[in-house]
Amino acid sequence: MNMQTNNKKVYRHLSNKPYMDNNLVSWYMNINYGLMKPLRWQKPLFKVLANALVGNVSKILISAPPQHGKTMLAIEAFTSFYMVNNPDDNVIVTAYSQQRATKYGLNIRRIIEEFGEDTRYKPQLN
Repeated sequence: MNMQTNNKKVYRHLSNKPYMDNNLVSWYMNINYGLMKPLRWQKPLFKVLANALVGNVSKILISAPPQHGKTMLAIEAFTSFYMVNNPDDNVIVTAYSQQRATKYGLNIRRIIEEFGEDTRYKPQLN
């Protein structure tokens, strides 16, 4: 099954949401310049995150070994995707230390500044 077919299958329930310019899998690959494709273990997580986007999931616990893309997917890609598609909403990103939270926030800001112009909303950051 190619990636495009899989994207359509995973996110078909979002197709009636006009504010979703893209899907999270495409956004994830785009912000990583096409160098990172979803890993096998991440595919179910994309489904859970898609449900979170429409409000069906409120809490997610991810358990995976270090350096497996948890932060990049669940914090940076998901949060930037959400913020670009919901520019009027506020988002709080937390971490176990101020240094980590600042790093994540700066990475999310960089992603939105670099890739946000490619979306319908063209978000402005303050």
